[in-house]
Amino acid sequence: MEIIENNVYAPPKADLTRKHHDGEVTTLMIDNLQVAAKWAKFLSIIGYLFMIIAVIGGLGALLFAGSQIPMGEPVELVFAVILALVWLFVVFKLCRFLQQYAYFNRQLLKSNDVFDLIEAQEYFRRYVKWVGVLSLISVVFTLLTVAGIFGMGFLIRGM
Repeated sequence: MEIIENNVYAPPKADLTRKHHDGEVTTLMIDNLQVAAKWAKFLSIIGYLFMIIAVIGGLGALLFAGSQIPMGEPVELVFAVILALVWLFVVFKLCRFLQQYAYFNRQLLKSNDVFDLIEAQEYFRRYVKWVGVLSLISVVFTLLTVAGIFGMGFLIRGM
């Protein structure tokens, strides 16, 4: 069977030759990684500070709300505390991924070892994966909220 060069159904041809030998890291890559490492470190520090402020505010709100709730089972308060702890865990993991990404980028800049680049990219992949899942969850909850608002509107209008 003969393959015709201009066949639109033929598989694409790709240049699979290595562009750099022995895992060489170029100066452009190093410059971009320096900027990325600085931003990742900055964002992780801001995230940690935000967590500290949130914990202090949450404790203050917990003390205030705890004194306002009558005796009995404060189900709403327990749910809010669990939700806040889950949220703090997620923020901590995101900050930790960014911090590790920045650390391994700095190690790469010191050693020029490609394994540090691989490790840094692994933490960045984890960060992006978590952000993607959180974005998807946010979109789903937003759609459910909008659907609930419209559903309530139709129910009220029908009465």
